[in-house]
Amino acid sequence: MHKLRLFLWSAACLFPVAALAQFAQAPAAPAAPVLLCRVLVTSTPRGNMQRTLTIELRPDCPPHGVAYVRLASALGGHLPDDPPGAYSLRPGQTLRRVALPWWHVEWLSASNKPYRVREEAP
Repeated sequence: MHKLRLFLWSAACLFPVAALAQFAQAPAAPAAPVLLCRVLVTSTPRGNMQRTLTIELRPDCPPHGVAYVRLASALGGHLPDDPPGAYSLRPGQTLRRVALPWWHVEWLSASNKPYRVREEAP
């Protein structure tokens, strides 16, 4: 009886360790590649020199696509600025910002080079 208990106890202790070792060796599923998408920017006047910028992904963007955009000022500076970087847009997301005439939208390429995006009327 003592040998049976010892066997069961050792099997109970070693089975989770063997299962974890096998799980750790299992290959991870490959991540879907991230594709950069272009954006559409529409500008709607608000009065008082302000306008509303609406930034969306183009319709031909795949479901796992992303776009990185930022607002840049002709006077210097970028938004977002704390922390500095870019807004990330995914399919179905819309970014709206109120801007003055000297702010424009920049799209960031894979090399992080900014490209100014032309604004269209809604």
